[in-house]
Amino acid sequence: MTKTTKKILYLLGSLVILLQAVVEIAAVYEMIQSNMIPNVILIVGIAILVILQAVTTVLFFVKPKKKNDKKTGEKISQKKRLKKHRKIAMILAVIMILICGLLTYVMAKVNDAFGAITNEDGQYIEIGVYVMKDSPAQSINDLTDSTFGMTDSYDAENTQAALNDINDKLGKEVATENYDSVNTMVDALYSGQTDAMILNEAYASILEDQEAYQNFSDDTRIVYTYRIKVDEDEKRDVKVTKDPFVVYISGSDTRSDKLATSRSDVNLLAIVNPETKQVLLLNTPRDYYVQTSVSGGAKDKLTHAGIYGVQCSMDTLSMLYDTPVDYYMQINFTGFETMIDAIDGVDVDVDQAVTTDDGYSFSEGINTMNGKEALSYVRERHHFADGDNARGRHQMAVISAIIQKASSGTTILKHYGDIMDSMEGMFVMDLSQDDLGNLVKMQLSDSSSWNVKSYAVTGENSSNYTYSAPGQQLYVMEPNQDTVDHAKELINKVFSGDTLTDEDVAAQ
Repeated sequence: MTKTTKKILYLLGSLVILLQAVVEIAAVYEMIQSNMIPNVILIVGIAILVILQAVTTVLFFVKPKKKNDKKTGEKISQKKRLKKHRKIAMILAVIMILICGLLTYVMAKVNDAFGAITNEDGQYIEIGVYVMKDSPAQSINDLTDSTFGMTDSYDAENTQAALNDINDKLGKEVATENYDSVNTMVDALYSGQTDAMILNEAYASILEDQEAYQNFSDDTRIVYTYRIKVDEDEKRDVKVTKDPFVVYISGSDTRSDKLATSRSDVNLLAIVNPETKQVLLLNTPRDYYVQTSVSGGAKDKLTHAGIYGVQCSMDTLSMLYDTPVDYYMQINFTGFETMIDAIDGVDVDVDQAVTTDDGYSFSEGINTMNGKEALSYVRERHHFADGDNARGRHQMAVISAIIQKASSGTTILKHYGDIMDSMEGMFVMDLSQDDLGNLVKMQLSDSSSWNVKSYAVTGENSSNYTYSAPGQQLYVMEPNQDTVDHAKELINKVFSGDTLTDEDVAAQ
């Protein structure tokens, strides 16, 4: 071997040792950034990496002392021993580069996913400018000389803010026509009395609940959207690893692949006591007829609260149960499907054989469902005698199945990338990344099991006028006050540190 070749090999070996150090530092950085690794594990891990780096460095760069062969007693040349040491150093360094490289990738992916789902930017209401589908207008600039329909009967403040923005965009005050209700405004657009109308985009789902406008989304187009940040209430000072807290889990009724203000089809409260490892999942039917935080005493369907922002839903449930609601966790329907498909489906215990409105059939007992099937199952209520109550039970059953599948065996390792990718844009919470990391760190530190119980309030099917759609009577559910009062008792038990039993959640 020539001297040039030896120099090249030495240089390459030195670069491998350097690369090992760089990759190890990157892995440590990502672990620290995640704030999820318990301190003891982190310290031990760093110590091991430092020792292994020292070993490879010494083996490669430090010339060994002369030594006799134990069997023959002959002296082993220093060059021969150094060559052997460097081979060992290279093998060890390559192994560590692969391990730490994989660890860095995994931790970076987790950090990115947590960053994507911890919403520090807040919630936004989207006000849209609607035109008929066959309108020649393709953008807001095409509506300079058009008449805009608007109404003061619903979301007047945000509508006016959107109108001001439109005037600024077009450099003039556009012509407007004010109507006494959303329905009459839509009728004017349909009949050609106006060229466009300004409406909270979340309200489209309420219109489509009405027979006259069930094809609203197909009949119209949005040519401009104005986004308004929703003011959030000041939060309690909660230490999530010590203090009881409440999370609002919302299933957003939007079919887009991004979260936006919309109706909520799933309305769960997770009451968590981290000290006692107790969780109560409390389901409230979407059509519960309650006073919302924005209705001024008038009653509305709980699902409609979502169109005013997630904070309105949180405040409304807080009023109903006399408890603080500290955080939210929101998933839209696209995310629901994507998450389930990412883990290759879930096994759901179906309590009654049914064929859904979407045409999916399920037998009583355990059914394996993909994302679309599970979504169809949790949305179905028309084929069950207790309607919305059944839907609430099924939502909790599927959520439980997701938790069981995701936490079992090698599911997370096997589908790690898909699970992380499924979260972005479809799953969001307002827990800070630090709080989320602290919860994971706590769980990794003590590995304790949690006592999870479920309870659902009930009510009677009825019809009534609602705050958000005052023009006609809609299907609603009149609350059963006894179940609401019992739910309050259960919440107080969790906050007081009591352990819930099956008898507690079975009582009505």
